Amino acid sequence: MTRQVHELAEQQYGVRGHITSLNPIRPENAPGPWETEALQTFERGKTEVSSVEKMEGKEYIRLMRPLITEKGCLKCHAAQGYQEGDIRGGISVSVPMEPLWAIAQRNITTLAVGHILLWLIGLGWLILGTQRLRRSERERNRAEEELRETQKQLAHQEKLAVLGELAGGVAHEIRNPLGAIKNAGYLLNMAVEEPEPEVKETIEILQKEVETSERVVSNLLDFARPKLPTRCKLNINDVVQQALSRRPVPESVQVVSQLDETLPAVLADPDQLNRIFDNLILNAVQAMPEGGRLVVKSEASDSEWVTVTFADTGAGIDDEALGKIFEPLFTTKAKGIGLGLALTKMLVEAHGGTIEVESEVGKGTSFTVSLPICGEETE
Repeated sequence: MTRQVHELAEQQYGVRGHITSLNPIRPENAPGPWETEALQTFERGKTEVSSVEKMEGKEYIRLMRPLITEKGCLKCHAAQGYQEGDIRGGISVSVPMEPLWAIAQRNITTLAVGHILLWLIGLGWLILGTQRLRRSERERNRAEEELRETQKQLAHQEKLAVLGELAGGVAHEIRNPLGAIKNAGYLLNMAVEEPEPEVKETIEILQKEVETSERVVSNLLDFARPKLPTRCKLNINDVVQQALSRRPVPESVQVVSQLDETLPAVLADPDQLNRIFDNLILNAVQAMPEGGRLVVKSEASDSEWVTVTFADTGAGIDDEALGKIFEPLFTTKAKGIGLGLALTKMLVEAHGGTIEVESEVGKGTSFTVSLPICGEETE
């Protein structure tokens, strides 16, 4: 029966079975070298022997256990001198390793693929988490920056509101006395037919300083109570030329006009544009006390914008002051209250335009006003 089981196992699974003994009855039961060594270890008391061995060039896992003589075995083996309990041989099983290696390889592959997938999933979640963290950090930084900017704007608006109220009050308090001084100067000039040189110079200084004070008062009132521009279609070159003709320029300052005569018309408030250009011309002249060159240039930068640039050859503005020149009450001049450029910027932006400044210390400064060609006319 055992031999039949062995034959069936070898046919179906390649598993080899063998009953053997150091003293076999049948020659085919004679042990091989490995089996002989195993049988000898059984006689020394070992109960099982196993190892991986090569058989016919292939690997097998071999297992062998001893056959113990029982009472029923003595019918055939008593003549060999065996007694009940003696080790009369062994039974071995040799299982081919090739299918086992294949199973192990599949398991290793499955395990490796599983680990790789888990690693990739973990890496994916890590990358996703990192990206979300970075995005969250960017959003937080942007929100903090927006909050700081909003707080800065609110503080600036509060400052402007307080400054506007103060400016309006001061302007009204000064305007009436200033008008009286102006009239007095005019009457004095009319009353004195042939004044002494010193008196004449004093009257001229008085009139000049009154004009300067009136301009400061006008700036204060315009800043405190800004008016919406009353727009009409106009030629911007005409406004530039009017501003140049109305603003006295010292002989030491050379004015160069480079006005594009083909410019399209713009919709703007002529009075407010005059204030803008007058402020910029005055700034340029004051920046060149020793004389210099003022270039006024107009052009169409593209199909939507007209630009007017005022470039002087004055001392220039350093980087620190350049970032503050449009702030109210900021000035680098010995005279003035620092509202001219702030008011200029406010008037330009009321027209939907922009004003930009470029400056280099020792070489000069240029202000560029850009106004849209198209717009709706305000009645």
